[in-house]
Amino acid sequence: MRRVPLLTVLASAAIGSATARAQQPPPAAPSQVPVVEDEEVPESGRPPAYFATGTSVSHDAHTNASVFVEGGMRVANTALWVHGLVGTGAALQVEGEEHFLEGRGGIEVSCSRRQAVCGFFGIDVGGEIQRHHSGGDKDKIVGFIAVPRFGFDVGGALVRLRASIDGRWFRYAAKTDPLGGTSTGGGVSVAVALRF
Repeated sequence: MRRVPLLTVLASAAIGSATARAQQPPPAAPSQVPVVEDEEVPESGRPPAYFATGTSVSHDAHTNASVFVEGGMRVANTALWVHGLVGTGAALQVEGEEHFLEGRGGIEVSCSRRQAVCGFFGIDVGGEIQRHHSGGDKDKIVGFIAVPRFGFDVGGALVRLRASIDGRWFRYAAKTDPLGGTSTGGGVSVAVALRF
């Protein structure tokens, strides 16, 4: 039986190791946006969610200032979230302040992982009530509202700051004007959110 020289065995092992390294895929490039927590497989077994409270100023039929609460939940492991908001405040009039109330819900597209800086875009639909003065008499306008929104969601794993610019489309009727009308406008909002 012939003996294989030690040098031949070492050379064969080195060539085999170099070939295996050459066949491995290159490492993935790191993300340019910091990830504060990976949520591909949530430990709780349920999709991530958030709850927020904030303030907004908007204009459609009238100018309104409100405080609101909102919440959202991610749909499975997608970038799609369901969203809901309830806000109340004052309809700002020349003659004084009257009441404003809105409730709406919809969807938004945001980051699929919890990153330090996230953008979002969404659209809500719902209802709106404004009580105001009309020629010295109190009136109430009630109607349907659609609100496209886009903004930023920034912060850490738990506390986030959400700010958005909103469009507004308001179709309404009133006691003094049964045929009603349509008003468009916009607004801004800012909220502090807890994400869990």
